[in-house]
Amino acid sequence: MSAAIYSKLELALARVLTRNRRGLTDGPCPPEALTAHAYFDLGDKEGDEDAPFDMQVVPQRLPFEMLWIVVPYRGIAIVALAEKMTNGMVRPDYLWYPQQIEGQKIRVTEEELDDKATFIVDRALHRILTNHLESIDSEIRTKINTARAKPQDNPVGPLPEWIRISRKPAEASAPAPNDHETRPVQPHDRRGHWRTYKRSGKTIWINEMKIKGGSDEPRKYKMAS
Repeated sequence: MSAAIYSKLELALARVLTRNRRGLTDGPCPPEALTAHAYFDLGDKEGDEDAPFDMQVVPQRLPFEMLWIVVPYRGIAIVALAEKMTNGMVRPDYLWYPQQIEGQKIRVTEEELDDKATFIVDRALHRILTNHLESIDSEIRTKINTARAKPQDNPVGPLPEWIRISRKPAEASAPAPNDHETRPVQPHDRRGHWRTYKRSGKTIWINEMKIKGGSDEPRKYKMAS
Protein backbone atom coordinates (compact mmCIF):
# COMPACT_ATOMS: atom_id res chain seq x y z
CA MET A 1 0.00 0.00 0.00
CA SER A 2 1.59 3.29 -1.08
CA ALA A 3 2.06 6.37 1.05
CA ALA A 4 -0.62 8.07 -1.07
CA ILE A 5 -3.20 6.40 1.18
CA TYR A 6 -2.27 8.81 3.96
CA SER A 7 -3.98 11.79 2.34
CA LYS A 8 -7.14 9.73 1.91
CA LEU A 9 -7.04 8.70 5.56
CA GLU A 10 -6.57 12.34 6.55
CA LEU A 11 -9.63 13.24 4.49
CA ALA A 12 -11.65 10.52 6.23
CA LEU A 13 -10.68 11.90 9.65
CA ALA A 14 -11.52 15.45 8.56
CA ARG A 15 -15.01 14.33 7.52
CA VAL A 16 -15.60 12.62 10.87
CA LEU A 17 -14.45 15.68 12.80
CA THR A 18 -16.71 17.94 10.73
CA ARG A 19 -19.75 15.70 11.20
CA ASN A 20 -19.12 15.47 14.93
CA ARG A 21 -18.62 19.24 15.15
CA ARG A 22 -22.08 19.67 13.60
CA GLY A 23 -23.71 16.94 15.73
CA LEU A 24 -24.51 14.80 12.69
CA THR A 25 -23.13 11.42 13.85
CA ASP A 26 -25.22 8.67 15.44
CA GLY A 27 -22.80 8.41 18.35
CA PRO A 28 -21.30 11.89 18.88
CA CYS A 29 -17.80 12.09 20.30
CA PRO A 30 -17.02 14.13 23.44
CA PRO A 31 -16.31 17.80 22.56
CA GLU A 32 -12.69 17.49 23.71
CA ALA A 33 -12.10 14.85 21.02
CA LEU A 34 -12.42 17.59 18.39
CA THR A 35 -8.93 18.76 19.39
CA ALA A 36 -7.29 15.37 20.05
CA HIS A 37 -4.09 14.03 18.49
CA ALA A 38 -4.48 11.63 15.55
CA TYR A 39 -2.41 8.62 14.52
CA PHE A 40 -2.52 7.14 11.01
CA ASP A 41 -1.77 3.47 10.40
CA LEU A 42 -1.36 1.95 6.92
CA GLY A 43 -3.06 -1.23 8.08
CA ASP A 44 -2.04 -4.73 7.09
CA LYS A 45 -0.89 -6.05 3.74
CA GLU A 46 -3.48 -7.74 1.57
CA GLY A 47 -3.84 -11.27 2.90
CA ASP A 48 -2.46 -10.42 6.34
CA GLU A 49 -5.55 -8.55 7.54
CA ASP A 50 -6.95 -11.57 9.36
CA ALA A 51 -3.65 -12.89 10.71
CA PRO A 52 -3.83 -14.05 14.36
CA PHE A 53 -3.03 -11.35 16.90
CA ASP A 54 -2.44 -11.81 20.62
CA MET A 55 -4.81 -9.32 22.25
CA GLN A 56 -2.84 -9.60 25.49
CA VAL A 57 0.02 -7.59 23.95
CA VAL A 58 -2.12 -4.48 23.55
CA PRO A 59 -0.70 -1.86 25.96
CA GLN A 60 -2.88 -0.51 28.74
CA ARG A 61 -1.68 3.06 28.43
CA LEU A 62 -2.12 5.75 25.77
CA PRO A 63 0.31 8.53 24.79
CA PHE A 64 -2.52 11.03 25.44
CA GLU A 65 -5.76 11.12 27.41
CA MET A 66 -7.66 10.85 24.14
CA LEU A 67 -6.58 10.22 20.56
CA TRP A 68 -7.86 9.27 17.13
CA ILE A 69 -6.67 6.16 15.32
CA VAL A 70 -7.26 6.02 11.56
CA VAL A 71 -6.62 2.73 9.78
CA PRO A 72 -7.78 1.28 6.42
CA TYR A 73 -9.57 -2.04 6.08
CA ARG A 74 -10.75 -3.33 2.70
CA GLY A 75 -11.86 -0.01 1.24
CA ILE A 76 -13.06 1.48 4.54
CA ALA A 77 -11.22 3.94 6.77
CA ILE A 78 -11.97 3.07 10.38
CA VAL A 79 -11.78 6.34 12.32
CA ALA A 80 -11.77 5.39 16.00
CA LEU A 81 -11.55 7.39 19.21
CA ALA A 82 -9.48 5.80 21.98
CA GLU A 83 -9.54 7.28 25.47
CA LYS A 84 -8.40 6.56 28.99
CA MET A 85 -10.64 5.57 31.85
CA THR A 86 -10.15 7.31 35.18
CA ASN A 87 -7.84 4.48 36.27
CA GLY A 88 -5.56 5.23 33.31
CA MET A 89 -6.39 2.12 31.30
CA VAL A 90 -7.73 2.17 27.76
CA ARG A 91 -11.46 1.94 27.22
CA PRO A 92 -12.02 -1.17 25.09
CA ASP A 93 -15.35 0.08 23.67
CA TYR A 94 -14.06 2.51 21.06
CA LEU A 95 -16.27 5.04 19.35
CA TRP A 96 -15.60 4.43 15.66
CA TYR A 97 -16.88 5.88 12.44
CA PRO A 98 -16.48 4.05 9.07
CA GLN A 99 -15.71 6.14 6.01
CA GLN A 100 -15.29 4.85 2.47
CA ILE A 101 -11.76 5.50 1.23
CA GLU A 102 -11.88 7.79 -1.77
CA GLY A 103 -11.29 5.91 -5.01
CA GLN A 104 -11.43 2.46 -3.43
CA LYS A 105 -14.07 -0.24 -3.68
CA ILE A 106 -15.55 -1.50 -0.42
CA ARG A 107 -14.55 -5.13 0.03
CA VAL A 108 -16.15 -5.86 3.40
CA THR A 109 -19.73 -6.32 4.57
CA GLU A 110 -21.18 -4.06 7.24
CA GLU A 111 -21.65 -7.00 9.60
CA GLU A 112 -18.03 -8.11 9.16
CA LEU A 113 -16.81 -4.58 9.80
CA ASP A 114 -18.81 -4.42 13.04
CA ASP A 115 -17.15 -7.64 14.11
CA LYS A 116 -13.60 -6.68 13.09
CA ALA A 117 -13.34 -2.97 13.99
CA THR A 118 -12.23 -3.32 17.62
CA PHE A 119 -9.65 -5.96 16.66
CA ILE A 120 -8.22 -3.69 13.94
CA VAL A 121 -8.04 -0.66 16.24
CA ASP A 122 -6.35 -2.72 18.97
CA ARG A 123 -3.70 -3.85 16.49
CA ALA A 124 -3.12 -0.25 15.36
CA LEU A 125 -2.81 0.86 19.00
CA HIS A 126 -0.13 -1.77 19.53
CA ARG A 127 1.77 -0.44 16.51
CA ILE A 128 1.62 3.10 17.91
CA LEU A 129 3.67 2.02 20.90
CA THR A 130 6.05 -0.36 19.12
CA ASN A 131 6.96 1.51 15.91
CA HIS A 132 8.69 4.71 14.91
CA LEU A 133 6.34 7.69 14.65
CA GLU A 134 6.63 10.73 12.41
CA SER A 135 4.77 14.02 12.49
CA ILE A 136 2.77 14.84 9.35
CA ASP A 137 2.91 18.19 7.56
CA SER A 138 -0.74 18.03 6.51
CA GLU A 139 -2.45 20.49 4.18
CA ILE A 140 -5.83 19.20 5.36
CA ARG A 141 -4.99 19.83 9.02
CA THR A 142 -3.66 23.32 8.15
CA LYS A 143 -6.88 24.12 6.30
CA ILE A 144 -9.01 23.00 9.26
CA ASN A 145 -6.97 25.05 11.71
CA THR A 146 -7.21 28.12 9.46
CA ALA A 147 -10.99 27.80 9.50
CA ARG A 148 -11.04 27.25 13.26
CA ALA A 149 -9.10 30.48 13.76
CA LYS A 150 -12.13 32.45 12.58
CA PRO A 151 -14.07 34.19 15.37
CA GLN A 152 -17.21 32.06 14.97
CA ASP A 153 -15.15 28.90 15.52
CA ASN A 154 -13.26 30.09 18.60
CA PRO A 155 -14.96 27.51 20.89
CA VAL A 156 -13.12 24.80 18.94
CA GLY A 157 -9.37 24.95 19.38
CA PRO A 158 -6.72 24.04 16.79
CA LEU A 159 -5.87 20.44 15.97
CA PRO A 160 -2.54 19.25 17.37
CA GLU A 161 -0.03 17.37 15.25
CA TRP A 162 -1.11 14.41 13.14
CA ILE A 163 1.23 11.44 13.39
CA ARG A 164 2.06 8.59 11.02
CA ILE A 165 3.01 5.14 12.21
CA SER A 166 6.11 4.43 10.15
CA ARG A 167 5.76 0.62 10.36
CA LYS A 168 9.47 0.46 11.23
CA PRO A 169 9.90 -1.29 14.60
CA ALA A 170 11.35 0.87 17.35
CA GLU A 171 14.79 -0.15 18.62
CA ALA A 172 14.73 -2.36 21.66
CA SER A 173 16.81 0.22 23.53
CA ALA A 174 14.50 3.10 22.71
CA PRO A 175 12.06 4.09 25.47
CA ALA A 176 8.42 3.59 24.56
CA PRO A 177 6.04 6.59 24.62
CA ASN A 178 4.39 4.87 27.58
CA ASP A 179 4.62 1.54 29.36
CA HIS A 180 4.03 -1.80 27.68
CA GLU A 181 1.92 -3.44 30.33
CA THR A 182 -0.40 -5.98 28.79
CA ARG A 183 -4.08 -5.20 28.87
CA PRO A 184 -6.46 -7.81 30.18
CA VAL A 185 -10.05 -7.27 29.22
CA GLN A 186 -11.43 -4.92 31.86
CA PRO A 187 -15.02 -4.97 33.19
CA HIS A 188 -16.94 -2.37 31.23
CA ASP A 189 -20.37 -1.48 29.89
CA ARG A 190 -20.77 -1.61 26.13
CA ARG A 191 -23.49 0.92 25.40
CA GLY A 192 -26.62 0.14 23.44
CA HIS A 193 -26.93 2.10 20.22
CA TRP A 194 -28.53 2.25 16.82
CA ARG A 195 -26.34 1.51 13.82
CA THR A 196 -27.49 2.58 10.37
CA TYR A 197 -25.80 0.87 7.44
CA LYS A 198 -25.04 3.46 4.76
CA ARG A 199 -25.32 1.22 1.73
CA SER A 200 -28.53 -0.61 2.64
CA GLY A 201 -30.16 2.04 4.84
CA LYS A 202 -31.01 -0.73 7.32
CA THR A 203 -31.02 0.30 10.99
CA ILE A 204 -30.43 -2.23 13.74
CA TRP A 205 -30.29 -1.91 17.53
CA ILE A 206 -27.09 -3.13 19.20
CA ASN A 207 -28.01 -4.14 22.75
CA GLU A 208 -26.13 -2.85 25.77
CA MET A 209 -23.77 -5.49 27.14
CA LYS A 210 -21.97 -5.85 30.45
CA ILE A 211 -18.51 -7.22 29.80
CA LYS A 212 -17.04 -9.19 32.73
CA GLY A 213 -19.80 -8.00 35.03
CA GLY A 214 -19.87 -4.40 33.85
CA SER A 215 -18.18 -1.22 35.00
CA ASP A 216 -18.68 0.75 38.21
CA GLU A 217 -18.15 3.93 36.15
CA PRO A 218 -21.17 4.79 33.97
CA ARG A 219 -19.98 6.33 30.73
CA LYS A 220 -21.32 9.83 30.03
CA TYR A 221 -21.68 11.34 26.58
CA LYS A 222 -22.14 14.93 25.52
CA MET A 223 -23.37 16.21 22.19
CA ALA A 224 -20.63 17.94 20.24
CA SER A 225 -21.55 21.60 19.87
